[in-house]
Amino acid sequence: MKENELVSGILNTEDLLDVLISYGVLQPDSRALMSSISAREEKNSRMLNTLISRGERTCRIFFYPCLKRVEPDLYQHMRTYVGGVNEGIRDARRQLIGYLLEKDKQGLVKNSKPNKELTPERIQPNSVTNKEAIVYFLLREGAKLNLKDREGRTALHRASERGHTAVALALAKAGADIHATDHTSKTPLHLAAQNGHETLMALLLRVGAQINSVTQDGFTPLHLASQSGHTEAVAQLLEGKADIRVKDKQGRTALHWAAAQGEVGIIQLLLDAGSDANATEKEKKTPLHLAAMEGHTKSEAHSFHFWCEMAFTVAKNVTFLFIFLLKNK
Repeated sequence: MKENELVSGILNTEDLLDVLISYGVLQPDSRALMSSISAREEKNSRMLNTLISRGERTCRIFFYPCLKRVEPDLYQHMRTYVGGVNEGIRDARRQLIGYLLEKDKQGLVKNSKPNKELTPERIQPNSVTNKEAIVYFLLREGAKLNLKDREGRTALHRASERGHTAVALALAKAGADIHATDHTSKTPLHLAAQNGHETLMALLLRVGAQINSVTQDGFTPLHLASQSGHTEAVAQLLEGKADIRVKDKQGRTALHWAAAQGEVGIIQLLLDAGSDANATEKEKKTPLHLAAMEGHTKSEAHSFHFWCEMAFTVAKNVTFLFIFLLKNK
């Protein structure tokens, strides 16, 4: 790995720290933070991670003039290597930035050529640890922020789907469309909720994502979190005032889906939030109907209580209706 070569190749760590501080790349208190680390390679690794997280300009100054001044042989080795691998970038300093951000020979530098039409799959790096740094680097190189892939999904969709919060934050800060929809009208929030990424959901909601947006099938994020069994995601959406009454194209509420999937914890949350246990979908089925049809056995001791509670509610309402009809015969 290229990062490992740097970690082992920097021999004069203390001198390099002094130069980085003198050029304003690192703050003076960085030395105090590093002093607790005795192993040279571990200290180098911490220093490199700090540099990478600060983006292109910091990397550029690190390589030239700082690294060239302290470790001229290592600097020249890297420059020669990257120049041979990546002829598409003529700027030697930019080649070296790519070298720092590259994790292995299949990474950014080897595969990159000047290309302004980068797809979301290439914007979201799966094989590197400093994902947000790579995203910033690609955006600065002209990558289109809201370009969609074959499923109609942007880079923010993909980051939300996989729970890459740091990447999503970088994209949001750069101006990514948080309301963008894919071919099924799912937004990034839909995908985060469907996959139970609560931290990422909080980020999207904080920057203005619409909590009750609906897909082509009429699913809200609450529907998707409920049918996927993500209790914490449901709790977060309820705290954000998600509408529990919204019905999808089948006429089902989130409670219908939780009951159909046998998700006891989610059923409790939805009932406590005021969900209608007697709501009917297009085929006139209540949540209790769906639960009975599926024959769930998961957590039977607890589920029995909830099923009985819903059955009692249904029976009580039918009884009241019967009495009312008798009195008004």
